[in-house]
Amino acid sequence: MPDKFSFDLAVRKIARERKWTIKKTAWFCGVSTSTLRQLMESQHTYISTIEKYAAKFNMSTIGFIQKGQREW
Repeated sequence: MPDKFSFDLAVRKIARERKWTIKKTAWFCGVSTSTLRQLMESQHTYISTIEKYAAKFNMSTIGFIQKGQREW
């Protein structure tokens, strides 16, 4: 996985596109706000976690990864 991927960025972009708060995004994913924030603050994200959240947002894994690509 490229180092340029950010789970935090992917979730924030999706929430912004859907005009959701982090609280509503966590509710939609079926997790607590603190759990979602911990995942967003994590330095490393497992591919299984990425696949799980991509499915929750009804996106392909590649689409989710593209949302989280940092542009330098």
